Amino acid sequence: MSIEFSGLNELDKNLRKLAVSEKKIRNRAIRKAGEAFAERLERNTPVDRETERKGSHVHMKDDVQISGVNQDGIISVGYGKETHWRVHFAETGTIKQRPQGFIQQTEEEMQDRILEIMQAEIRKGLGL
Repeated sequence: MSIEFSGLNELDKNLRKLAVSEKKIRNRAIRKAGEAFAERLERNTPVDRETERKGSHVHMKDDVQISGVNQDGIISVGYGKETHWRVHFAETGTIKQRPQGFIQQTEEEMQDRILEIMQAEIRKGLGL
């Protein structure tokens, strides 16, 4: 048995097939991909030097969080309660700040890598 992935839509379709029969394998693959994405997001997240001098807030970089895999095979990677409300200011910009686009950059950088990770984990789990 062999599984070929040609893109995210194909991957999603194959993961849904696996959801019924091989839930543990699917979840492990999704978790590994989520962890890799979170690591890259943490590296790409900017640090506000002004906040750093004041020492009053938690940095977004230090607040990247990963949810568990839900029953539909979805995992969320994002920011915690203390920082989620200010992420969009840095990502999309404000009147006084240029957009930094670090989330979009991370998505673009990791798209192929996530496919590789998931493909490897699924193959490993199925003994291929």
